[in-house]
Amino acid sequence: QSLSWTLDDVARWLQSLHPRFTHYTNTFRQNRINGYRLFTRVDDSFLFQLGINDTQHRTLIAQSIQQLRSHVPPDFFQPYLADSYMALY
Repeated sequence: QSLSWTLDDVARWLQSLHPRFTHYTNTFRQNRINGYRLFTRVDDSFLFQLGINDTQHRTLIAQSIQQLRSHVPPDFFQPYLADSYMALY
């Protein structure tokens, strides 16, 4: 279900994590972070690139994404991982 989240859904989810994360919602929208991208692209270094400099904030967001990922079948990530691997070579 969260894989098909819209930009607004992701923004609501982000706000639900902590009231201070409201100011990150525009950044997520500007970078078109929907449910699929949240699952396949967003990690600690990506959050840092987005300008989320607070380590605790990045950690909480990354852990929450990981928690969401735990509810998705592992084979979902295989094509993405294969594409990422091939891009290295």
